[in-house]
Amino acid sequence: MLSSAVQWLGMLDVKSDLQPQVAAAAQPLLTDSNNDIRRHALAMFGKYAQAEQADELLKLIDERDRDQWMAGLTGLIRLGDVRAAEPIGRRKELRGDAFRLFRETGAPAQDLVQKTLTNIEVKDWGAGKDLCEILGDIGTSKSVGFLQTVKKRATASKTPFVPEAADEAIENIRRRNAG
Repeated sequence: MLSSAVQWLGMLDVKSDLQPQVAAAAQPLLTDSNNDIRRHALAMFGKYAQAEQADELLKLIDERDRDQWMAGLTGLIRLGDVRAAEPIGRRKELRGDAFRLFRETGAPAQDLVQKTLTNIEVKDWGAGKDLCEILGDIGTSKSVGFLQTVKKRATASKTPFVPEAADEAIENIRRRNAG
């Protein structure tokens, strides 16, 4: 019964004024012994956690269980909390989901994308290229200077593909702002 209720609540689009209560109700269930209840509570917590619960989300992102770190990623990216950048840069298994969430979040995620790009190693050209492309898709003129710096750094370190991706992202942003 509780599992069904938690699952049902997780599927709803809860009005913003009720989201703090839903997140608070989900929090004690994050460690429930029932896998279904725990999984649905994690999804609900990631979807509705508030800024004051960001520390709990940050703890979840460091867990090895995918349901846990997905809840942490979802919540931190939704909140625009740049502290998520370091774990994303450090843990490659988070990147695919994080990059998808960046795109879904759009322009509000650009600071987090920039911070993540700063946290990856220069030689990690695949992630660098992907993050430049994401900024090209979601970034505003605020990202142009950052991308120019990324291009210079990547060119100086002879990192392949990143300078071209940064140039293309800058062009995409400029085109979008011109129209």
